[in-house]
Amino acid sequence: MGRRSRGAWGGIGVGLCLLGGLSGCGGSSASNVRPLDRLNWCDGPSIHFIDESTTPSTTIVDWPHAQSGLGFDPLLPPTLPRGSCLQDAGGVLHDPVFGGRFTLTYQLPDSGALSIAEAQQQQPIPAVMCSSPLSGATGTIHITTCRQTRNGLDIALSSTQTAAQITVQFNTLAASITWFPLSTPPLTPTPSVTPPITAAPTQP
Repeated sequence: MGRRSRGAWGGIGVGLCLLGGLSGCGGSSASNVRPLDRLNWCDGPSIHFIDESTTPSTTIVDWPHAQSGLGFDPLLPPTLPRGSCLQDAGGVLHDPVFGGRFTLTYQLPDSGALSIAEAQQQQPIPAVMCSSPLSGATGTIHITTCRQTRNGLDIALSSTQTAAQITVQFNTLAASITWFPLSTPPLTPTPSVTPPITAAPTQP
């Protein structure tokens, strides 16, 4: 088990103090959190948005291009604990059923991962609803997903944190948050074409 996994549960309380400003946390310092755009990529830029408005669909690898076709302003936490990193970003644009979908996945120091998935609202979920934790392949990692609709968006947060801790995350979400890491090197904005899926030849 890696260092992140060994310290997962021991660091959750500290992470919540940093993220939610909980009372009784002993006065957390702003130096222990970072704005999203000040975080680094975990393993280099990983951006993949699928544009369904073309045939065949195209993969967009730059955020400004994808942002113009997403159709909504994502709600995001303004900060995450220092040492967090962005694993990947992506989603779907112009889907004929649900419109746009936006996802970010972060690795958090000492408390596993946080995935944020948002799409245009289909059905109202006025209060935060959480699923039972799902065990990972080893039986030691538990993933809880909580959902709520806000500002016309269906928002799902999935994390190794508990349902109560994810609910605190929901209370930090805000609009107009700049998430794209400032340290990102220049990317080629040219969309790549996703090849169509062809059927396998039939046997004579």
